[in-house]
Formats: sequence, structure tokens, C-alpha cells
Amino acid sequence: MRTSGNDRPHSAGNVRPVQGTGAGGSAGADNDAGAGDAAQLQESEALGALRGVSGSAVGRRFSAGAARARAAAGASAGGESDHLLDILGEELTKLGYDVSTHDDVKRLLTLESPLSDGAVGTLRSRVLEDPDLRGEAGAKLRHYSAEALAKGVSNPEDRLLRLEMLMLAAPEATRASLMGAIRADLQTRSEGIRARLSEREFFIPQVTIGGGPQGQTIAHCAHEFGFADYNLVVDASSSGDGNFGSVRMHLLNSETRGGYAGSDHAAFDNPMRSQNPLHGSPVQVEDLNPDLYPTAADIGDAAAIGLYAASRKGSPVLVNTVVTDIEEVEGKQGRYRVTMRDNASGQTVHVLTDQVIDATGLGRPSVPLKDPTSKAYIDEQTSRLTTMRERALPDQAVMHSEDMLRATVDAPDEHVLDIVRAAPGDITIVGWGDSSKTPLLRIREVAENAGLSMRELLGDRKIVWIGPKSREDIDNGLWGPYAGLKPYFDEGLVRVQPGRLETIAAGEETGQSELAVRNKDGSLHKLQSGRVILAMGMKSASANFMSKLASKLTPEMKVPVHGDDPAFDDSALCTRLHVDGKAHDVFFVGMASGLQRPSHTSYLEFFGWKTRQFYDQHLAPKLEKQDLTKLEKLVPNEAAA
Repeated sequence: MRTSGNDRPHSAGNVRPVQGTGAGGSAGADNDAGAGDAAQLQESEALGALRGVSGSAVGRRFSAGAARARAAAGASAGGESDHLLDILGEELTKLGYDVSTHDDVKRLLTLESPLSDGAVGTLRSRVLEDPDLRGEAGAKLRHYSAEALAKGVSNPEDRLLRLEMLMLAAPEATRASLMGAIRADLQTRSEGIRARLSEREFFIPQVTIGGGPQGQTIAHCAHEFGFADYNLVVDASSSGDGNFGSVRMHLLNSETRGGYAGSDHAAFDNPMRSQNPLHGSPVQVEDLNPDLYPTAADIGDAAAIGLYAASRKGSPVLVNTVVTDIEEVEGKQGRYRVTMRDNASGQTVHVLTDQVIDATGLGRPSVPLKDPTSKAYIDEQTSRLTTMRERALPDQAVMHSEDMLRATVDAPDEHVLDIVRAAPGDITIVGWGDSSKTPLLRIREVAENAGLSMRELLGDRKIVWIGPKSREDIDNGLWGPYAGLKPYFDEGLVRVQPGRLETIAAGEETGQSELAVRNKDGSLHKLQSGRVILAMGMKSASANFMSKLASKLTPEMKVPVHGDDPAFDDSALCTRLHVDGKAHDVFFVGMASGLQRPSHTSYLEFFGWKTRQFYDQHLAPKLEKQDLTKLEKLVPNEAAA
């Protein structure tokens, strides 16, 4: 799996030539995560000069009024705990709200916002009232410049939402609670939508399958163009973070750099822009983690906040819901019937629609082996890890890298160390994408925490790597966050095994596996391994729910959809389903599209840009031609309030 990133080492100064910008992938995990230190936002000198909101005339006006109110009430006129309310008051004043005291701020944020949700609202009120929590939130927000506080938002409503989400997402003390509250509120809204769908047949013009970075981008585009009510987002996870949010420890090799620089072509000229943008989301990856190379957890959490924000703006969102079938119908208001199943209850509901957008993202691990015995052995092994998670790690013989990362999120360090320490033989890694390297980074991290070097941990064992074909492959593939693995190759801790894996089966000794590798000259080389980590690719979930439209979905059935693209030479914006020469209004965006990104460009920025252009040039014009005024909304305005 290659979640995002670039093929080559970057140039000096951490700035590589990049051709475009955008968002990416798909990310549902219920794992809590700590936040990065938002106080360390990386910015250019120009942005750095804009720091210090309270220096503005508007800021001084609010601060003076707030100080007078506190003094009149006998309260302290300073202190960390009040700084959050000062900052919020200054920004709300800029937005045109009449606030002059801290009580005004709390009243606006907790009572007068028409887009509040129960769980998040409770957390927000608690932060505003708790001196410890609002002290940390204020300490985080005070490091944002006026420009940084407005990143990614274009109107007062969105800016207010960014202020609220930053207040809860940036501090370590509240980020995990925010993610839990978001999941609770999205589930509550989903139950309301599901109840309406169970009553009768609804038509909605568009259905987007997948609520990760691409799905949330589409939802925000719909809001931007005035069509938020007419795009239903369906996601199998609890908050749109199925892949990114669950592997969590996976390092991305695309850089966050200075921050979100916008979604139009002018952003390409900003060398400090993030390569991991989430267009429309009120919280960007660099708000959660200032590191140059963020983790999948950062993408997952930021995308989940983005999906929640789209729901707050009126987009109907169904979470914990799997699309099971799409079929073409006749004599109905819509061209397709989309059937969906609730993960918890098993209840099935459906909607009628004219267009389906597949934004399902990375998919699940796959193995391109033809041998049935090998496939059965891998399935038996990996299902054990999926069931037992971290408890299976000490003696798990074969594992997908993504499953290993999911299992190690909550695993004791001893279990992670036992992946190597208790292995009855060498460790074998198969693959050469990002996901083949990240598991080794995870093991090294835990080893260093225990005061061990990789040589000490391995003992007399070696790491056998089936994937790199040459020394040039190694040099080009180990850069950025993976550069620290290069000495293992140089020192002989890693031995490259040329060729292609053909079979894998249980070995003669307990806990071992026997691998057969086909050499370039056609001969077979067999080796025994005590641990095998598979990183051989991902399989889309599209085929499962498109069987009625396309019994055997193949890459050839995804035909490019073209449009104007000032950023990339390749003008294809997404792909479209064609069956027996017939074009369907079923579109694939992001990783599901099958489009190849240019070199030097991350998946996240490439596909996000493509998705925005597709919405602007294809989806919005279709909706503009329709009379939508008589359509009943899945989420009535009063329900959103």
C-alpha cells in the first residue's frame, strides 16, 4: 500500500518540484490518538510575521472590553485560562458578532450556534468552563496567526466552525474526546436518516460511497456550490477514517510543510503549501501534527473532522453503513437503487439516485499469487491476526503490513518486540511500497524505547527483503522518513532476495513458513522464514457492491473522464464505469479511480485537486440544470439545527 508520497528523494531545503495540489485517499477506527503540538506550526517568514492576533486593532478592542468586564466582576484580568476566550472573542468580533465579554463568547458558541451537535456541544461547553482545559486550548490557539486561523475557510460560518474545531482538536487533552464526540454525533445523525429511509423510498441526486479525504472533499464542494442537501455520503466506518484512522502508525512520505495554501491553482505557486490538504475541512493535518512527515492517524483524524463538518453544514451522512448493491432500475425517479446495510443492526435501507461517486479509497490488503494453497494459507494466518489483534502478534507467522499496524496500535511493547524476538528464524518482508517499510519503522521505534538497537533485537537473525530489484531501487526508495533504514542494508542486517514470490506454505518447523521465489532466469529459490510481512498491494471494495452493474469489474471498465486541468498534463479528472459499451453515471475518484499520479506528487494532493475539478466541471453543472426545489431533504433544516 502506498498511502501517499513521492518516488524520489527530495531536494535540499525540503522543497521538491511539485506539479499540483489536492487531497487524497480514504481513511473507521475507534482508536483514540494524542495530538501533535500545534504550537510548532511550520510557516514561511511572511506568515511568521503575521503571528499575534491580539496585536490587531480589533483584537485590542475586544481584549480591553473583556478586561473591563472581568475587573468589574472581580475576576483576574489575565491568566492562561482566560486567553482562549480572549482569542475567540477577537476572532468573533472580526466576523461581525457583537461580543465584548467572555460570557458573550460562551453564549454564542454554546447557545446561539444553529449547527450544534449534542456530544461535541457538551465537550465544547466543558472546555469553555474548565480552567485547565480552556487554558491548554488557549495556549495552543495563541500560536496561530490571524492568517493561520482563517486557513481553508472562506465565509463567517466556516470560520466560526474552524475556531470551534481547532479549540477542541489541537490540545492533547481534548483531541481524543473530540474524536469520540464526533463519532457519537455522526451516529446519532445517521440513525435519524436511516429511520427516514426505512419509512419510504427517497430520491437524492448523488450518492458518494466513502467519507474519507475524497468523500469529505466532495461533500464540502457540494456545500460550496449550494448542493449540500443533494449529496448523501455513506461510509462503513464510524467517522470516515477506515484506513488512515485504523493503521495510525503508518508514516506518510508526503510533507505537510508550512500549511494549507488553498484549493485553487494559485496555491501551486506557494512552496510552503502542504502536500496533504483536506479541501473544505476546518482542520488540516498540520493543525494536529507539525512534523514534516505526519502519520496516517493525523490524516484520519483530520478527515473525520472534515466529514463531521460537512454534516454540520447540512450534508446527509450515513456512517457504520456498508453499500451492498447498486442496480439500474426503470420507471423510478432515479436511475439507480443503492442498497445499504447498517453494521450494527443489519438493517437494510435504500435510496434512488441518478449518480454514484465511488470514493472508497485504498481498499483491503491483497496478494497477487495464483497458487490456491498459498492463498488459503495466507487467509488462515491473517484471519487469526484480524480476530485476536495484538494477542496474536508474539507467534503470528504471516501478516499483512496493514493488519500488523492495526494490531500494534494498542499492543504492549513486549508483543511488538516479539514479532522479531520470538521469531523462529529470519524476518521476511515482501513488497517495496511505503507499507513494506512502515512496519520496520514501528518495530525500530519500540526497540529504541526499550533501549535496544535493531542489531541487538535481531541477534543472529536477518531481515530478508523481497522487493527491491537493484541498489538504485534501495537508494531511491529509502528517503525522507525511511532514510534511517538505509544503514540496515549497508551493514548487512537486511539481505535483498531478488525475484518474485510465487508460493508460501507452512514450513516443516513449527512457526515457520516456506517461501518459493522465482528468479529472473526462471529458477526457483526456496527459503524458510520465522515471520513474513506481506505488503503486496490493496484491493478495492468496488467489485463487491457493483456486481449487479458489472459482474466482473476490471480496470478496463473504468474509462477516463476528461476536463480542463491547468495543473497536470494529464487532463483525466476521474474514471467512469462502462459496461458493454454503455456509459453509467457511476464515477470513481481518488485511489478508486485507477488514475496514475505524476512522479514528485503525493496521492493526497493529486487526487484532491482532481476531485475538485471533477465536481466543478461535471457534477455541479448537472445539478444546476435540475429543478431541486421540490425534492424532500434527507436532513430537514430544523433537524440540522
